[in-house]
Amino acid sequence: MIFLYEAKGIGRDGTITAVRVMASGRSEAASKVRELGLHPLSVSFSRENLRTLPGKSQVSDREIVDFNREVQVLLKAGIPLLKAIQRISGRIRNPFFRVVVEEIGRSVERGQSLSESVLPFSSLFGELYSPILRSGESSGNLPEVIADYNRYHLKVLAIKDRVKKALIYPAFVASFSFVVFFVLLVWVIPRFALFYKDFDAQLPWLTRVVVALGEGLSRNLFPIALFVGALFFFLPRLMRKEQVRRVWDKFYLSLPFGGLLKDFTSVLYGRGFSLMLTGGIPIVKALQISLSSVKNLFLAEKMAPVHERVMEGKPLADSWEETGLFPADFLDVVRVGEHSGSLGEMVKEATVNLEERLEGRVDSLLSFLEPAIIIVMGLMIALVLLSVYMPITSIVQVIR
Repeated sequence: MIFLYEAKGIGRDGTITAVRVMASGRSEAASKVRELGLHPLSVSFSRENLRTLPGKSQVSDREIVDFNREVQVLLKAGIPLLKAIQRISGRIRNPFFRVVVEEIGRSVERGQSLSESVLPFSSLFGELYSPILRSGESSGNLPEVIADYNRYHLKVLAIKDRVKKALIYPAFVASFSFVVFFVLLVWVIPRFALFYKDFDAQLPWLTRVVVALGEGLSRNLFPIALFVGALFFFLPRLMRKEQVRRVWDKFYLSLPFGGLLKDFTSVLYGRGFSLMLTGGIPIVKALQISLSSVKNLFLAEKMAPVHERVMEGKPLADSWEETGLFPADFLDVVRVGEHSGSLGEMVKEATVNLEERLEGRVDSLLSFLEPAIIIVMGLMIALVLLSVYMPITSIVQVIR
C-alpha cells in the first residue's frame, strides 16, 4: 500500500526544501527524497493519509481493541513502551494500521508521550483515547487506564452490535418481501393481464387496480430505476450539508424508534463521560470531549452548551435536563452523585441502568417488528395473488 510522506531535505547549495513523496514505507520515501538530489533531514507520515486513503475504513474496531490489549499486557509485564509498540507493529497484518503504529512508535522514540503520539490519529482511535491516556500518564497507572478504556470500547461495540443485529433480520425480511412484491407487479401481473384480455369478462375491481399498477410500473421501469439511482447518488452528498443533515436528524428522532436513538446516544455519551471523569479528567473537559460521541447533529447542538452552563456554576444534572436527552431517573442518580462527591461512579451507574432498559426496549421492538413485518408483507403479496386468481371464476363462466 502506498502512503503520502512529507519530507525536508537539504540540497548541495545548503537550501532546505520541503517535498512530498508517495512510498510504501519511510525507507522508500527517504530513497525517493535522495533521488530528487536532496539529503533527507526528516521524513514523516502525512496526516492526509487518514482522510484520503481507503485504509482508514479497513482498520476494524477489533484491531484497535487487540492493539490496546497487547500494549496493556506488555506494559504490565514491565516492558518499556517503545519496545512494546515496536513488537506489536511487527505482528500487525493490516498495512495501513501497521504504518500508523510505526509512526506512533517513532513519536515515542522522539520523546513524546503515548497520548501525544496518538493524537494525530484520533479519527482512528476516537476523540476520547488521547485524553484518557493522558490521565493514565499523569497518575502513573497507564496499563490500568488502557484496560479501562478497552472495556469501555468493547461495551460500546457490544451495544452497537446488539442494536444492529436487532434490526438486520426485520430489514432483510422487509427487503426480500418488497423485491417479491415488485417482481409480481412488474413481470407476473402484466402477463396475466394479457391473458385476461382474450376473454370478454368483467374483472374484479381489485384485479383492475393491481393490473393498472403493474402495467404502470412496467411502462415506467426505466424512469423509476433512473430516479432510484439518482437518489442513491445524490442523497449521500446532500447529507454532507449541515442544514440537510440537521433536518434529517431531527426528523429521525420523530420516528417511532426515535426514543431508542436518544437512549442509545445517552448510553454512549454517559459511558464516555464517566470513564473520563473517573480517570481524573476535569468535568468541563470531559463534557467537551464526550460531545464527540453524539453523532446526531440535532442532539449534538442541544448538548453543546452544557459545559458552558457548568462553567457558570449550574449543576450538571440541571444542565443535562435542559437538553431533553436524559430521562428523569437518570438525572436523579446524577444529582445524588453531585451531592455525594461520587459523580463519575453515579453517572456510570445511571448509564448501566439506562443501558439495561435500552436492551429491553430493543428486544421488545424486535419481538414486535418480526411478526408485524411478516404479516404486512404477507398480506400485500396475498392481495396480489388474490387479484390474479379472482378473475378465474368470471373466465370459467364466459367459457361455459
